[in-house]
Amino acid sequence: MPEPTPPTPDGTYLVWGGRTWTGAVRSPTTAVLLSREPEEGFTPRNPGRGYQREVPLSEVQVFRLTTTATWRGRRFQVLGRTADQVHLGYLGHDQQEAESLGLTEREPRVFTTTVPAAEVSEQTQERTPA
Repeated sequence: MPEPTPPTPDGTYLVWGGRTWTGAVRSPTTAVLLSREPEEGFTPRNPGRGYQREVPLSEVQVFRLTTTATWRGRRFQVLGRTADQVHLGYLGHDQQEAESLGLTEREPRVFTTTVPAAEVSEQTQERTPA
């Protein structure tokens, strides 16, 4: 049986030239595509950092991937994971609830926690326009 395909990392992606690239919107008119390998029209970034190409923003479709999951009956954003733990960001807006769950306040009204992966369920990845 083949190994399962790992989930695509959360982040910003750009569709250009029939392919999906990692990258970013650089300005109101420009996007930058990133590649680990040399590609036609791409220039080297800093040593060891791959290659990049600027393209008109009007030529790309930009979207964001975000992974969410359920822990203790509430939805969280998955901020990171290891083989046995998941780092979660609270999506709710109730400070009392966050505190009752034992979440850590990282900055005002931004709560996170790291929990055993076995306690997390219903992980889904959502694609939204960026």
